[in-house]
Amino acid sequence: TVPSHHKSHLIAKFDLASCAKKMKFLSFALVGLASVAEGFAPVSRASSLSFSRALRGSRPFSSLAMSLAVGSPVPSASVSIGGEKVNFADVLKGKKAIVFAVPGAFTPTCSEKHLPGYLAYSDEFASLGVKDIYCTSTNDPFVLKAWAADRKVPDGKITMVADGNGDFAKAAGKVLDLTEKLMGVRTNRYAFIVDDGKVVWVADGEDSFAEKALEFLKK
Repeated sequence: TVPSHHKSHLIAKFDLASCAKKMKFLSFALVGLASVAEGFAPVSRASSLSFSRALRGSRPFSSLAMSLAVGSPVPSASVSIGGEKVNFADVLKGKKAIVFAVPGAFTPTCSEKHLPGYLAYSDEFASLGVKDIYCTSTNDPFVLKAWAADRKVPDGKITMVADGNGDFAKAAGKVLDLTEKLMGVRTNRYAFIVDDGKVVWVADGEDSFAEKALEFLKK
């Protein structure tokens, strides 16, 4: 028979041994988790890089967001008009207006065809009920102001909309990735006509030039 004072000593030793085993197991578990995490990290980074590379190229990737379409509301996104931050959807409420988007100010097609076309036909658009024309681009408001001055756009004819962060382009599903050409992520070339917050016509590329918009309005 083991004396009671020896029993207490044995129980204490057993408890200490049990705790030691648990601590050892816990330390192995933590090391294992760290190793697993370390092993997965490069895979995660590689996957991320592969995804980024897959998106690159001079092409729109509008499938990443819901694309602007006839019948859809104007996307809610912040832009800068005249240096003031506004919600573009709110600006277009209650208006029959046309919005055309260009990848960049001072670029050849935008400067020689897209902007001049809407400027040349602005009075005709007004006669057809479209009195507000907006030009949006992924530039800052200072660049757009300088571009409008360079292209001799009279005040009140075309309102410049700076989508510097590309928030509106993203919301509209109209993003153009030009990172392979070292030109960043921009807005695609497109245009749409809105009537009291609803899109009634939308077109991309060369079909977004002023002549095509006039064709639609004259139908």
